[in-house]
Parts: sequence; structure tokens; C-alpha cells
Amino acid sequence: MTLIEIYFGGVKEWCENLKKQDIRFYILSNTNKKDKVQKVSKELDIPYINFAKKPFKKGFLKVQKELGIENSRQIAAVR
Repeated sequence: MTLIEIYFGGVKEWCENLKKQDIRFYILSNTNKKDKVQKVSKELDIPYINFAKKPFKKGFLKVQKELGIENSRQIAAVR
């Protein structure tokens, strides 16, 4: 059983289903513990930024640039 299966149940399957519908993911985390975010990122195959300093725009703008999104209204943030 993986870390994701133990803590998040069906999250991996949910992410995979949404990826098939061309929904892209990016983990934007405020934690300064890179290994913590990296484990989840690797398990879900989702890129990440740790120590993003939310709610400041810098992390969001970096994700927007990396994903090639021109309109910030195409980004959804979930807690």
C-alpha cells in the first residue's frame, strides 16, 4: 500500500481520471519540507513547488508560466 492509498484513498484514481479529461495539476505548497511534497508529487505524477509563500502571486505566476496558461481564470485553487 502506498502513502497516497493510506492517507488519501481514491485521490490517485481521481487524479488519473481527470488527467484523461485534459485537466492539468500542479501542487503549490507552503511547506518548506521539500521531501514531504515530493513524495506526494511523485506518487500522483504531478509537478510541484514547495515553500510557495501563498497567498502571494509569485508561486501562482510561476505555475501559470510553466503550464503555458495565458488567462489566470483558467486556474483553480483547492485547499
